Amino acid sequence: GDADLTESNAATLLKQGEDQMRALGALIRAKYIDELAENPFKPDTYIAGISTLYDPVQVGVYSSNTQRTIASATAAMQTLFPTRNSSASIVPVSVEPMREHAIRAYTECAEVARKQTAWVKSSSDLKDRAESTRKFRESDLGKSIVASDEANEFANYVNVYDRAELYHYYNGDVPSNAPMKQLSWPIQESIYAIASWVESHKFSRAVSGTLGGDPLLKQIVAAFKDVDKEDGARTLPSRLLWFSAHYPTLFSLMASLGLSGESYPVAQHIPPFGSALVLQLEMDRYERVPTGVRLVFFKANTPSSGVYNFTFTDFKQWSWDEFQQMAKEASARSTASWCKACGSDDDGGVASICKLEGVSLDDGNGGSGGGVSPAVAGVIGAIVAIVVVGALVAFVVVTRRRRFQRQAYT
Repeated sequence: GDADLTESNAATLLKQGEDQMRALGALIRAKYIDELAENPFKPDTYIAGISTLYDPVQVGVYSSNTQRTIASATAAMQTLFPTRNSSASIVPVSVEPMREHAIRAYTECAEVARKQTAWVKSSSDLKDRAESTRKFRESDLGKSIVASDEANEFANYVNVYDRAELYHYYNGDVPSNAPMKQLSWPIQESIYAIASWVESHKFSRAVSGTLGGDPLLKQIVAAFKDVDKEDGARTLPSRLLWFSAHYPTLFSLMASLGLSGESYPVAQHIPPFGSALVLQLEMDRYERVPTGVRLVFFKANTPSSGVYNFTFTDFKQWSWDEFQQMAKEASARSTASWCKACGSDDDGGVASICKLEGVSLDDGNGGSGGGVSPAVAGVIGAIVAIVVVGALVAFVVVTRRRRFQRQAYT
């Protein structure tokens, strides 16, 4: 639901984006929070023990440090926990160094930039794809979408997608010295397919590795493990965590989860504005032990006449042991080891979290790295909510197995 009008951190969220995020907040509330009598989804899904009013002990909302992601989270909270009476509280959106590091690790890690730059320079698949789409991209129509030749480069084609998406679906006026033409649906789909191919490959496990997603996965695993601890023993809220970020965060997390590739369509397409990836921790209702983790994708459909709706897909499930094993490397990686693996950039700069933690790279593990153009991240960038249920995002999913019920916490 994010649509920015400039490339700076001060870029604003459009009215349509606000409405779309409110629709997402209302859907998540209906599916996971509303009391049984009010919830048409239950007992299929429910976060056990969650308050219908905002409670900072149970709920944490975190955003990357850009106005558009903060505004997106703020809009969603207006319907996730509406202030219906004097006892309700406005939900604060936190921007903290440690959370920012986890949400945007892919921008901070020089090794990720090095790997992506090497891929852009040497990948035969990328060169073949660029050549096969050259005629379209260099046509008068292709050039009319984005005036800048640099922004229209194949490796930065997400900027073309951003501008087309903003103009056609959100009625945004994008500064440009070239007029935007009305695009047909097939043309828009072609633009989306090109941008998705580039970005999904760029942030895949095969190209970028897992350094861009491991810090966030580590926090998610820690939250799941802490879900049933006493209040004073937890490092994060107990029921629901909401992260507001751009699409590379989702791609990077998917890479750390081992979900890159053709088997997982969600990892192959830029998520539309206002979509959400939900991780649900399932627990045995009676024994109070984790049994599994489920991944659900809420895809925001194209807005039409002020109506915003979603399609959700339950596309991956692990047993608790499988999930812990899969996330073992991310969980074991300390901030210091992450910093050393990422190294420094060409100018000797290191991630801000490494400076805060006082991590030294003098042992030779640092490196010089190129880095892709800042434009690669996109002028607008799709805003995605990553919701962790149970510990982070308190989703309690009720499933029926054998003769007793199991509830899911996330």
